[in-house]
Amino acid sequence: MRGAAFPSQHVAGTVATLWGAWRHQRWLFWTLLPLALCMCVSTVWGRYHYVADVLGGIVSGTLGYVIGKMAGGAEIRGLIGDPQVALRDADLKIGHYKNGGGPDVDLGWGVT
Repeated sequence: MRGAAFPSQHVAGTVATLWGAWRHQRWLFWTLLPLALCMCVSTVWGRYHYVADVLGGIVSGTLGYVIGKMAGGAEIRGLIGDPQVALRDADLKIGHYKNGGGPDVDLGWGVT
């Protein structure tokens, strides 16, 4: 067996993508599902992973999606700091170059 690793992160990423597609774009879920299933089968068929690696990837991808969804909700509820506030506090000017920047570019944060 060459390249076996537990869990399969290719499967985990695909499963997380499928969960997102299921939640936001059902047509995309149904489009990606056959491709995802073929990938899961082919990783075992091609002897890149064991079946347990694929199953672990499914669990890992599902957990990753759920944890990511919870973390995103925590940011909205104010449990995790707002990234833009952190950038402002660190005095990083994101739009500097995009806006043709110089130090006088107003980014809407009240900081010039």
